[in-house]
Amino acid sequence: MGKCFECEGVSRQYHHVVPRIYGGAKTVPLCDDCHAKVHDRKRMNISHLTKQALKAKRARGERTGGSVPFGYTVNTQGNTQVLIPNPPEQKTIEEIMDMRQDQVSFRKIVSVLNEKHAHGKKWHLATIQSIVRCHGRFTIECA
Repeated sequence: MGKCFECEGVSRQYHHVVPRIYGGAKTVPLCDDCHAKVHDRKRMNISHLTKQALKAKRARGERTGGSVPFGYTVNTQGNTQVLIPNPPEQKTIEEIMDMRQDQVSFRKIVSVLNEKHAHGKKWHLATIQSIVRCHGRFTIECA
């Protein structure tokens, strides 16, 4: 036949881009494996595809929406927004984690940071708890 539209392997089938039931007439050549993937409802479900795409973006350090998490700033590179570490905020995160390591309570950490006027903002208990909870994980997911 020809080359698979997706992987350039040997195509043996033609797949309707828009299903015939919806009036689709155009087809693309696909190999057996790629054609099977197209019809695998588990793999081609929109929710699953969206989750996989967002996971891949986060793995590349790209921003996936929402607010910018504390400790990072946004750097635009072409059409992509990448989160990059903000050194002063990263230092504050280290201070918070050091205090927690020393068994300092969340409320005391809030008090210490507010006394220092760290980053010119008023600190709240929920913010400190979120930073501690997310530390050690991919922070972008915790925004």
